[in-house]
Amino acid sequence: MRIAVDTGTYARKGYGAHTALRGKPERRGVTRSQQLRLTVTAAAPHRSHGVDNPPARQAVSPRHLTLARPASAERAAFLQQFPSGSPVYGAVHTSASEQRTVCGVHYGVDIKTSATPLERNRVRITINVDEGAASSIKQIRFVGNTVFDSDELADQMQLSEHKWSSFYTKRDLYSREKLAADLETLRSFYQNQGYLDFKVDSVQVSVAPNKSDIFITINVTEGKQYTVNDITLGGDMLGLDDEIKPLVIFEPGEIYNAERINEMTKTIVDKFSALGYAFATVTPNPVPIEGKDAVNIVLTVDPGRRAYVRHVNITGNTRTRDDVIRREVRQYESAWFDSEKVKISRDRIDRLGYFDSVTAEPKPVEGTRDQVDLEINVKERPTGSISLGAGYSTSDGVILSAGFAQDNVFGSGKSFSVEVNTSKSMRTYAVS
Repeated sequence: MRIAVDTGTYARKGYGAHTALRGKPERRGVTRSQQLRLTVTAAAPHRSHGVDNPPARQAVSPRHLTLARPASAERAAFLQQFPSGSPVYGAVHTSASEQRTVCGVHYGVDIKTSATPLERNRVRITINVDEGAASSIKQIRFVGNTVFDSDELADQMQLSEHKWSSFYTKRDLYSREKLAADLETLRSFYQNQGYLDFKVDSVQVSVAPNKSDIFITINVTEGKQYTVNDITLGGDMLGLDDEIKPLVIFEPGEIYNAERINEMTKTIVDKFSALGYAFATVTPNPVPIEGKDAVNIVLTVDPGRRAYVRHVNITGNTRTRDDVIRREVRQYESAWFDSEKVKISRDRIDRLGYFDSVTAEPKPVEGTRDQVDLEINVKERPTGSISLGAGYSTSDGVILSAGFAQDNVFGSGKSFSVEVNTSKSMRTYAVS
């Protein structure tokens, strides 16, 4: 790892200084300790008496460095000659609280720094970082849950308490992003069970004095369980009421389930998409009934404008020719958009066996309201294979075989293979 940052020329109150921050970090062979040594070269401030200064370049602030204030008065006096906006000042005066945040789950990190003045107005800054042991989750506690026990709720989360398998799964390592995702998972879990009023009141994350154990407390309010009283369709149905109503799968009295509601709305959207309405939306709105533990669900349909396909664009095919993919597409240009044909096209391209992944998504054309481009993106996969074999028999002696096969020769979509088998008594060649 090398660091070389030229911070440019700056001017402040008539004084100019050029500061270069260059470093050659030394990484020692220690698991949890790192040392970073930087040599800072700085020209002494000079008075500008009408002399043109070199053109200023934008200063690069070394925010990635986390340094402590030098303890020595001599070193502090040396660094005071630099204005507060200079890179050296910003690097050395970083607060200790910032040192704790850059290391993630290593709350026991210990950072020690030193600044040593050198000749020619230079200073050597040494940073010793001891990461310490990674902090792990000791306990996840739920408060306010009465319907589901804590173990069942914990099973829904990606984070977990420290277990014997944590060395492999790493699920006991705390992360704010993972915790936020887990809270959303809990919310979805409750809403799928009919608890529309569920909410997370607060979350407390505390670190033990040993800096190795983390305790998480989640306070929740479960609310009441709701059932579905009725489902009504609203908005612009385009006269397709008789075709859309059979797609409503809920029966009165069933427990509200957000996941099933979303699946139902997606089915209705797909119905409109197959008719050319590429950007149709269906918005479910559960309305609680006063005095009852039930809701009426209103599905608001907005079909949007009917769209046709301007272009079919294919990207990601670094080896396979465009025409090999395009001949599998069943959604034609200048035709009405049809989600069913798009799905068939995606499946046919995937079945070629040349790609790891295939996506096909409509993209609105800027400046128009009724045109889309079908963007097909593929990710190539290796399609060739080589085989080698060896054997022995008392009659033929040593038997050797070798083969080569390519399912997509030069991206043409055609296959080619050659195989050779040889022994003492015979030799065969096969080409296809």
